[in-house]
Amino acid sequence: MNNSSKQVADMRPGKGITVAESDEQQRNWSDERWERGQKEGNYDRTRAHLNFEVAKGGKIQPIDTSKSITQKMAERLAELGIKDPNEGLRMPRFRTLAKFILGGSRDRMHELAYGSADIVDLTKGADNSHVTRQKGIEDWAKDMYKYIADKYGEDNIVGFYVHLDETNVHCHCSVVPIDENGYLSYRRVFKGESLVSYRENTTQIHNEIAEVNKKYGLSRGTNTQVTGSKHVSNEDYKRNLSEECTNLEQQISSSKKTLESLDHDIKKAEKRVKGLTTMIKNLEAEKAGLNEQIAELQHLAETGDIDSYDAEKQIAELRTKLAETQEKLDDKLAKLVSAEAILADLQEQIKVGQSAEEQLRQMRTDATADLMEQAHMRVSHSLLPDLINDYRRLMPQMSFTAQAEAEDTLLNDLAENGNEILKLAALLYIGYVDQSTMVAEGGGGGTTSDLPWGRDKDEDDMKWAHRCMLKARSMVKSSGGRKR
Repeated sequence: MNNSSKQVADMRPGKGITVAESDEQQRNWSDERWERGQKEGNYDRTRAHLNFEVAKGGKIQPIDTSKSITQKMAERLAELGIKDPNEGLRMPRFRTLAKFILGGSRDRMHELAYGSADIVDLTKGADNSHVTRQKGIEDWAKDMYKYIADKYGEDNIVGFYVHLDETNVHCHCSVVPIDENGYLSYRRVFKGESLVSYRENTTQIHNEIAEVNKKYGLSRGTNTQVTGSKHVSNEDYKRNLSEECTNLEQQISSSKKTLESLDHDIKKAEKRVKGLTTMIKNLEAEKAGLNEQIAELQHLAETGDIDSYDAEKQIAELRTKLAETQEKLDDKLAKLVSAEAILADLQEQIKVGQSAEEQLRQMRTDATADLMEQAHMRVSHSLLPDLINDYRRLMPQMSFTAQAEAEDTLLNDLAENGNEILKLAALLYIGYVDQSTMVAEGGGGGTTSDLPWGRDKDEDDMKWAHRCMLKARSMVKSSGGRKR
């Protein structure tokens, strides 16, 4: 077991759930959708038989697709006599669902699911139909289910599906947020009265899940509040950044799959709108043709060019067809309105999804940049003592001219007063300006902080650290320094 294995615990609000999301979680897919998933995503149909759900009472069973998550959510609200506040709205506005994604580091989850981290062949197109599901993943899923059931009410869980057919083993859990008084309220159940309480609640969820995950070898994942804290050690900061990059990568992968499903649904909706529009156009043409025929027969009867009895008989038949055509036309018009609303909804969802994915990608870019910056700073820091020692060793062998030219360099100052400069630079970096000034003054003749000092807006760590080093050098030199 890898002691560095981390849990993944993500919880996001939802304004209900789309058909595409429900079908994805339940793997309620056609052969065509499976083919696209295997080609464009990280799905492996040869492992689909390993997927399962945790049903009421913590029962492990194959995924039941007889009811969608949307249907189960509607039934739960109906049991409580609650009307879905998003019902009838062109675009849903209210948070009516909490969507959990639970999992952990890939190798550890594979050990739980398959018995070993290297049993499954993750090569695209590989045949893993021989792989069997282990009891460990079922026990883990039941414990996750029990935690959520105990905390939020088992009756409010409307979906708990564990996926073993993707690269990372994980589960999706959908919870209707019903408070202790039986009211539907995401704010009261999850958010609280402020962003501070929301962060505290989220942190508590992560900590509680970590307690459950201990026996499965999964420890607390990244706490983004701590990641940015000034009080966290460099080592922890670097490790947290690395975990954050991994978590963001997983979220981007999940977002990509959702967008792919939405894009497919949009194409289907567009095709339906186009088909209905064509049918309406044809029915309107048919209606116009029938009216023309009726008008022509009426004219012929009036002029005596056709027997009035025959004319009335034919007109009656045409009017029957006209009524049938009008009925079809009304039906198609109503379906078109519905199809256009669904299309607009899907287009808005993909717009929101694309915006969210773009934000995730930017967060990943920023986190990766921070990680590289931290690595760069650590590598540079580790080399500095060697550079100073090499300089001290080579300095006596240099000519007087070379020594004179090197005298006013940063490297020379570090060789002479390295400890003082580095200590002062560190104090400046973390913002202890007064203390750094006193340190410099303590080295000899007085000095003052005569210029405004502080980190510029949007200044990156490397540039700020460099300015602190130069400032510290200047302050130590102006104080007289302490020659070795």
